[in-house]
Amino acid sequence: MRNLELAGVPRSIAMEMVGHKTEAIYRRYAIGDAKARRAAAELLGQLHEDQKCDPRKVVLMGGAKGSRRA
Repeated sequence: MRNLELAGVPRSIAMEMVGHKTEAIYRRYAIGDAKARRAAAELLGQLHEDQKCDPRKVVLMGGAKGSRRA
């Protein structure tokens, strides 16, 4: 299954190929990959670094400061 996913085969097709009828069974036999987990952690780390460099600003919507809609 892992190779099917790495090859880009859609999950529904992969399930048919290996004979899994439900998502639960598919997930039960899905084998985690240390290399994929490391890559995911690196992507998450990069996102956090990017967010540090690009601070977000909160902008009030709906009028002047302090005004509130009833």
